[in-house]
Amino acid sequence: MRGIVMMVCVARQWRALGWSIQGLGAQRVRVVAATKGEEESGSEEEVVRRLTEKTLPLDFGSRDTAWEFEWAEESEEEWDARDILTGAAVFVACHLNAVVLAGGVTTFSRVLGATAFVAAQANAGSPIVPLRRGLSLEDVWSRFQWTQAIPVSRVGRTAWPLVALGASIPAFQAVVIPLALSESLDGLRVPGVIFDPYVQLVVPACEEVVFRLWFLEASKRAGLPYATSILASGVLFGLWHGLEPKSVGLGVLGSYWGHLYAQTGNVLVPIAMHALWNTFALYSRAALPIPPVGVPP
Repeated sequence: MRGIVMMVCVARQWRALGWSIQGLGAQRVRVVAATKGEEESGSEEEVVRRLTEKTLPLDFGSRDTAWEFEWAEESEEEWDARDILTGAAVFVACHLNAVVLAGGVTTFSRVLGATAFVAAQANAGSPIVPLRRGLSLEDVWSRFQWTQAIPVSRVGRTAWPLVALGASIPAFQAVVIPLALSESLDGLRVPGVIFDPYVQLVVPACEEVVFRLWFLEASKRAGLPYATSILASGVLFGLWHGLEPKSVGLGVLGSYWGHLYAQTGNVLVPIAMHALWNTFALYSRAALPIPPVGVPP
């Protein structure tokens, strides 16, 4: 019964979120129409459709769009599976060497490992880097689109921070509702302000650059199927956190974040969602007498 109630609550919130975004988008379209001097001839739906027919169909539950399980843009570069495997090997080598130099897994080792990997990608083809192909610094930086407005449905555009926040709600509910319906809140504590730069900033940025930006860009350039690449990104992300039950849930989250990245082309979206999730995990640990199952460390 609790599971049924949980699914109903999640479904209702998901639809409400999509419809609210749809309404905000319609307002945005009317403003754009007025700005461009468009005549609003015909019904409002016709005007909206005409002005937004080429927008990205990234759907959060609205009634007139659907998820697109294909690459949002094609790549002209031709990679192959060997480029992905050697890139993964270089990443592991960079990470392990950084851990050794830092004397353990620390903020410094994470930043050093990720920086070394990005530098190796940028210098692919040189005698000192065992990579035939890699992402240039321009390729990486172009995926940090700080001012991007994303077409979340066919009725308008939304700033990427709001997209990340809105898309995080269902993931939070998947944990919040089971906890609220359980008896584990008997010893609930109210924590103060928690800020851990390593967990909330460094880890999300470093992991998303590797598991979403690099892996999915490499998969797209190698011509791998969209769904396979998204699922592989999630599976590798889950395995990166160890062979534990929580890795399954993290794998699902990783695939979802990968889909959002592939559709928006903006790595800040999964970074923000990852940071929000880790923040939620920190507060859950501090508030609950027993850490909730599936919440990452």
